[in-house]
Amino acid sequence: MITPGQTDVEALAGKTVALVGLPAAETEALVHALQRAHAIACVLKEGDSLPVPSKGTLFDVVAIDAALDWDAEGTDMAVLFVGSPHTIARWTPALHDQAHDFLIAPCDPDEFLLRAGRLVAIH
Repeated sequence: MITPGQTDVEALAGKTVALVGLPAAETEALVHALQRAHAIACVLKEGDSLPVPSKGTLFDVVAIDAALDWDAEGTDMAVLFVGSPHTIARWTPALHDQAHDFLIAPCDPDEFLLRAGRLVAIH
């Protein structure tokens, strides 16, 4: 949760953000942005799997290529969909709560930090 006087980007400090299935060039820019925000980036490819801890969640935010098939509604993690307007449109039902947001690709790293930080702050 965000503390008084803390910005959304500052809320990312020490948080883990998964970057799933995003293009390599975009992923690299987002990893650098997350490092600037003192967040931890975990880069995953489509189909990668990790063991889920028994307590808590695996990531504070998942930024995922909106073109991938994934059950976003079946997770309690905050999700940031990244993609074209066409691929984002199919996730519109999931975007009506505070645990989901979207960015149109290619996204600006600073805008990414703001959106991811906002998800961390309210989730």
